[in-house]
Amino acid sequence: MKFYKKTLLSILNNEDGSPVVVVLLLMVLLTVIGIAVINTSSIDQEMSGQHRRHKVAFYGADGGTQVACEVLEQNIACITGFSTAVIGSVTVNDLNFWLNTSAVEPTSAATSDFYYPTISSPHTLLTAGGNTVFAEGSAIQQNAGYESKGRGSAGGGGLIMYDVFSRRIETSEESTIHVRWRHAIGQQGSCNY
Repeated sequence: MKFYKKTLLSILNNEDGSPVVVVLLLMVLLTVIGIAVINTSSIDQEMSGQHRRHKVAFYGADGGTQVACEVLEQNIACITGFSTAVIGSVTVNDLNFWLNTSAVEPTSAATSDFYYPTISSPHTLLTAGGNTVFAEGSAIQQNAGYESKGRGSAGGGGLIMYDVFSRRIETSEESTIHVRWRHAIGQQGSCNY
């Protein structure tokens, strides 16, 4: 037993291989730190890529609202509706969509009023629907004290308040924007389509 204790103590007190052990421990520690840095870097890269894809879809949908409002104004100018289903890069499903009284978020080309460019990825689906309302300042003739019958506030005319949905579908990201568009009745231009 004495020999065993002496041998064990001499092995533990022997410092001939300690630099190797220290170097191995440092290598293991540096490897763990390196793996953590690579993992963090790849997560950051994925997050920035996702952020970029989201922004592309969002701004595509935002641009779609501008296209929708212009095509809507063009459709209002054509009282009987468009005579063609293709206007530039926009494909129109409902040639008289300005008469829609409501709009919902489009889910496919079949549920959209119009879309662009073609139904391939990426593309933008659009719907529009509105109701007539009195403009601010418009009034009906009224009795008001000393002013006598027939006087009223300034006539502001009528508006059609449209709900416009624009849904941009990118390869791996989608974004939908809902805006309200106000059309002043009687202010449409001439029919171009």
